[in-house]
Amino acid sequence: MDSAQNNNTVEYNTHEAIIKESIFNIVNSTKSRKSIAPYGYKYDFNDPQKLVIQEETASIVRLIFQWTTLGKTFIHIVEKLNLRKAVTLTEDKISKGGNVGSSKNRWNEAHISTILHDETYMGHTVGEEITYNTHEPIISEDKFNEAHYILEKRKRDNRIAMCNSNKYKFSTPLPPYGYTYFNKSLIINEESAKIVKKIFSEIISGKSIRSIANQLNDNNVMTIAQYHYHYCNKYNKKWDCWGLPTIRSIVTDLTYLGHTTFYRERKIKAPSSSSKKNKNEKILCIGKRNTHKAIIDEETFKLAQLFIKR
Repeated sequence: MDSAQNNNTVEYNTHEAIIKESIFNIVNSTKSRKSIAPYGYKYDFNDPQKLVIQEETASIVRLIFQWTTLGKTFIHIVEKLNLRKAVTLTEDKISKGGNVGSSKNRWNEAHISTILHDETYMGHTVGEEITYNTHEPIISEDKFNEAHYILEKRKRDNRIAMCNSNKYKFSTPLPPYGYTYFNKSLIINEESAKIVKKIFSEIISGKSIRSIANQLNDNNVMTIAQYHYHYCNKYNKKWDCWGLPTIRSIVTDLTYLGHTTFYRERKIKAPSSSSKKNKNEKILCIGKRNTHKAIIDEETFKLAQLFIKR
């Protein structure tokens, strides 16, 4: 008797949960497309505004980032996902009550690009502005940036290949002040590295950027433009004087910590009420850590950032 009663209770609770889930999905389906949770997430049952990880699809997101950092191409990733019959973006959107139009129910390269460029996976809310740390991340910031570093490197390698075919001219990147290239690796140039260390030391001591720049100019210290001309035979007039841009470019450069850096593009959405177009913003990121010898230690670098923002 007790067993039958327990079974009925379990069955009732199961049906109640299904009904609640159905109501939740119906409510979701009446919302606009903007309210559909991104692939890898779902909305919390108790808090419809909060994103929580949906493990089945989140595992696919992690795989995509992992394969990208291993150097797999978009075509290769698409083939692997379709062979695995992994839940597609279309299937995921339908399950959340979204309108998919004529979208095909297969993975393609555009889907991979969409996922790799979505900062939602780092735990941020992306809109007209970025709101940081609003939910649990699926991908760490290091993994996100590493994937983008690989993509940028691939673009660069393609440009070099085109240059070698004599169809295009390719400009070799210039080493940061304080470093030179040797066998495609950064090595410290001791003389200019002393200037870099001095700049950081002066910033931390409380000196203004203007006074530091004036001191360097008065002492005829080799400028960034002169440095690049001397070691790379390339000259840029913009950097031929110590000033706010040159000092700031050195103090904020993560390369001096021993990491390989790159600029990642972030799309900034224009307000819906504005006639302005979306724009791209470049963000300096760490592509790979500890790739060369550091000139500045972590603590000194962090202190300098606090002083330069004053």
